[in-house]
Amino acid sequence: MINSDKQKRVFKYLTLYKQRNDGNSPSLREICAVCGIPSTSNAMYILISLERKGMIRLPGGVRNIHIVGGKWIYNGRNQAPQGAEGIHE
Repeated sequence: MINSDKQKRVFKYLTLYKQRNDGNSPSLREICAVCGIPSTSNAMYILISLERKGMIRLPGGVRNIHIVGGKWIYNGRNQAPQGAEGIHE
């Protein structure tokens, strides 16, 4: 469960970014700029918090973020991962 506004913003941004960019992940600087986070270390802390809550996985660095519990589907257009809708509202 996500309980901080910044975590909610970051999770929603990750989902939308991946949806619009063929499953690719944003950089830490992009996360900071869009979500209003003052430093990359704060953004990394939020990502680690989301990982500890089981919302995302960081298997190979920031540009390789996996949304947990969802599968990307491409039927002519990008869609949000199945199972992730409603979590980040």
